[in-house]
Amino acid sequence: MHTVFVAVWNSTMSANSFFGKTDAFENWLNFLNFKAPTFLVLLEASGTMIDYSHIHEAGFDQIGWVDTQAKGGGTGEKPIAKSIVAFARKGKLRSGVEIEPTKGQTLMFPELKQTRAALKISVTTDGSTLTMWFMHANASDVGGAAAVAAVENYLAHNHRSVVFADFNLKIEDAKKTAGKDVVIVHPVGPKHKELIFTNWNDKGFSCPSHDTLVSWGVDKNTTINKTIKTFGVIDYAMHSKDVTVTACPNAKDGVMLGSLLAQFDHFPTIYEVDWT
Repeated sequence: MHTVFVAVWNSTMSANSFFGKTDAFENWLNFLNFKAPTFLVLLEASGTMIDYSHIHEAGFDQIGWVDTQAKGGGTGEKPIAKSIVAFARKGKLRSGVEIEPTKGQTLMFPELKQTRAALKISVTTDGSTLTMWFMHANASDVGGAAAVAAVENYLAHNHRSVVFADFNLKIEDAKKTAGKDVVIVHPVGPKHKELIFTNWNDKGFSCPSHDTLVSWGVDKNTTINKTIKTFGVIDYAMHSKDVTVTACPNAKDGVMLGSLLAQFDHFPTIYEVDWT
């Protein structure tokens, strides 16, 4: 049995982000202290990327990068860079074998027509290869449904494969069409509690009450001074049945989860991947 940990986050944070956002990211990075090997993959919707020096200081090497120019949000707006950046913290598997992941390959996901490219990373040890795809589906229900359908078809015909993505489709809708050869993994927060949502914006009607925050898994003493509108769980993993993928807590505790809620618009997701 071989094991790697994978953290995936639509982090959307530019280098000139406010100190609060930078601090929240660094605190979360310090939490990401699983035994190596660990993969950290960031999906970013900004032409200016975060300062990666802290990631390198945590022992990660960059192994892949995708940058796709997508349409702007309105008439006359400049294109937006949709990027995927992958890092790996190398180490020995439980079997004692040292892994060497391939450099990420920039590819269009098979049989999926969309503007955003995906990133493919393979890990081979003892003659067994794990294939991991990372993608950011087009931002619409139609785009999300198309991405999920393409992933389902791919996983039905490819062994030892996992796809991690911002699918832009609620997980309950993805489960309605999942075939018998596909497994969908629901991400979890502190204390292994299933996340109710992974994406939100500040266009809600009011600031969340303490009772609401507690129901979301946030610490009871946290106050969020912005309105929150949630969009369900759209960040998750899908995999073939010959791989075991287990969701891991995405934050140390409810305090950290609250800081991520206050500073970002997506939660990170973390998984343990086992294969033979």
